Order: sequence, then structure tokens, then C-alpha cells
Amino acid sequence: MAKKKLPIIAKGLKESETWKGRLVVFHPEESEIAKKAKISKPGEYGLR
Repeated sequence: MAKKKLPIIAKGLKESETWKGRLVVFHPEESEIAKKAKISKPGEYGLR
């Protein structure tokens, strides 16, 4: 099964199919991880 394209946090939110983990953010304004990763929109993000 092919991985779906996700914005990669480590690469400035560029879309990629090569990621090793994922982060799902529901409430970025309340999330310490989202603040550190500079995520301002809810969604699913890839991790390298």
C-alpha cells in the first residue's frame, strides 16, 4: 500500500510521500507540539 502525501514538518511543510511517522493535530492553539512545529491549522502531518 502506498503512503499518502502529507505535509512534512521537517521540510517546511512541503508535501511528500516519504515520511516515517505522522502527527495529527486537532486543536493547534492548545497543542505544545503544534506550537513548537509552527503548525497553525488542524490536520495530519508527516514526520521524518
